[in-house]
Amino acid sequence: MDVLPQKALIELVIVLVIALILMGLLMNPKTFMRKKNNGQNEEKRKRTPQISTSVLIYNTIGKIISLIISIVLLVGAVYCTKTTKAVKKVAGNTTTVTTFNLYVMKNDNYTKLSDLKDQFIGFVPSVSTDAYTQASSKLNEALSYKTNNYKHTDDAADALYKSKVEAVFLSDAYGTVMKKRHPTFAKDTKVLWSVTITTSDKLAASDKDITKEPFVLYIAGVDSRHSITETSRADVNMLITVNPKTHQILLTSIPRDSFVPLANTNYQFKDKLTHACLFGTTNSVKTINHLMDLNIDFYARVGFKMVIKLVDAVGGVKIYSDKDFVPWTDHSVHVKKGWQTMNGKTALAFARERKTYEEGDRHRGANQQAVVKALIKKISSSSTYLTKYDEIVDAIAGSFQTNITATQLKSLVKYQLNKSPKWQMMSSVLNGESEKVTGGYMMPNTALYYMILNQSSINENRQYIVDMLANKKITVQKDQTLATAEDTDNSTASSNTSSASSTAASTTTSNSSTSTSNTSTNSSNTTVNNQTTRRTYTNTNRTSNYRKTTRYNSSRYRRAYR
Repeated sequence: MDVLPQKALIELVIVLVIALILMGLLMNPKTFMRKKNNGQNEEKRKRTPQISTSVLIYNTIGKIISLIISIVLLVGAVYCTKTTKAVKKVAGNTTTVTTFNLYVMKNDNYTKLSDLKDQFIGFVPSVSTDAYTQASSKLNEALSYKTNNYKHTDDAADALYKSKVEAVFLSDAYGTVMKKRHPTFAKDTKVLWSVTITTSDKLAASDKDITKEPFVLYIAGVDSRHSITETSRADVNMLITVNPKTHQILLTSIPRDSFVPLANTNYQFKDKLTHACLFGTTNSVKTINHLMDLNIDFYARVGFKMVIKLVDAVGGVKIYSDKDFVPWTDHSVHVKKGWQTMNGKTALAFARERKTYEEGDRHRGANQQAVVKALIKKISSSSTYLTKYDEIVDAIAGSFQTNITATQLKSLVKYQLNKSPKWQMMSSVLNGESEKVTGGYMMPNTALYYMILNQSSINENRQYIVDMLANKKITVQKDQTLATAEDTDNSTASSNTSSASSTAASTTTSNSSTSTSNTSTNSSNTTVNNQTTRRTYTNTNRTSNYRKTTRYNSSRYRRAYR
């Protein structure tokens, strides 16, 4: 019962004590009845034992109360056991499962591993991780072969297509990356042999008392096909800063295509932020720490399937959409303009949508924040927690991982249920501009769209977090490019306060002058007289200041992020 609210425990104890007293009275009514004609009546009772109707009624009622108490205790024990198991399953769980495949061309005549004896196999040692090292050792034990090493995954794939090697050894998680270089990679190749390696992220959780001290939680939203432990890209990269003293929560989204130095390369090479998670969640945390000069306290991996389950478990969430559209990820869903109650399937499609919006990935981040806000609002309601308790636990278990300890997680749940604080939720999305460049770490020879983040935006968003960690109450500068009707419709928004805000709000009081100057700098790049502008590129190639990176602006295209 260590996760139940204190008030509920006290009330439960009082009810049980009263019930036990009543049960005692009813089960032994003769103790409280007058005894008349003790001698004579006692003699009669000894000769002919009789049970009066009133005694039978009292005993029956007492047994019913006893049964009710037993059921209450049994249900309580079941709930506590289930909660404890769920908390243990998600808290402190940093297990990662990675599958490595040996790919050969489908038209080749290889049918079993031994067919590759003494043949050349392509490896990419530069992407080495603990799992990769273990998997390579397993292959060494199973086969004798020759090695060709490559710097990048697309180099290894090219070698396979050009028959410079007979096979390549790559993580199954790189499948989506391969499609960019070779769109028919899955059809052209087959897996001859595979091995699955289980490892654990080595990032220790902070020892903060999260009911008293502000903290930063990194959320990695992963589209794992099988299990939350499966290695995959992080399509959602969000920092949640919580201050239990000021009762403020700040959601900071970093676009998945942000071109950032990766921790696993010792920050020497850049790639999309989403690819950092292919080398472990810890790698994503370190990459973001370096990018924003922070020290993230905790992380959590959230499977997209959990969003569907959790939203449905709480009976849907009320969210505002500034557009009417059919999501490109799920054509069976229709998102209407305005306030609406979304089920899990609709909420997930809404959170993944980017093609509908001019702001693309940034607006997707704002949609994701809207879903998170709505869920926090709904779940933090004690009535929802108590009535939907079983469904919430089932939704979270198996689709959520975090390095927060079980003790910390339990204390946070108790804090919310005991104190029921009214949280002020704010949000912000880092901005930048989209450019098509080559030189990305995973696929250096392929020109891809990356978001080049504005340093002023990084600085501004970092300052918000730093101020919150210093126990300062902040406001966040409103982002006009992400503003929706809910910002001006106070009467409607009040019915679902902050649950679906997809915009940022206010500037830090301690750093207002700096934030203002940064904001004006950003605005000059993105707006003219409050009208959105786009950068237009022509057919030019130029070398950038990024390490070994060339920007290819082939064929005119117009695309911008702010």
